[in-house]
Amino acid sequence: MFRLTRAISYATAKGFRTKLWSCAACNGPIDPSLERNETFSVPLSLQGTYQFLAQLTMPAATCGACGRIQVTANERALNSDIADALIAAFDSFGPYYQW
Repeated sequence: MFRLTRAISYATAKGFRTKLWSCAACNGPIDPSLERNETFSVPLSLQGTYQFLAQLTMPAATCGACGRIQVTANERALNSDIADALIAAFDSFGPYYQW
């Protein structure tokens, strides 16, 4: 899971009442009203299995300064969504039999 969170860059929000989003790479301003769904792909491999590709679709916006795509969700929501997506992906493989 940690590899996924490092591979997906997300904007940081500052401010208590009104959130001002900024790019994690260059600290440039990000307008969250321009967000769209973006798919992020990360190759993963677990011990004893073949490598596979995890794809997550999340709301994201592009930094106007550097052009980097940033997820516009807070870190807690991002980690929770990734964990839920991984659980659903592993459940979709079928029943798990422990030898």
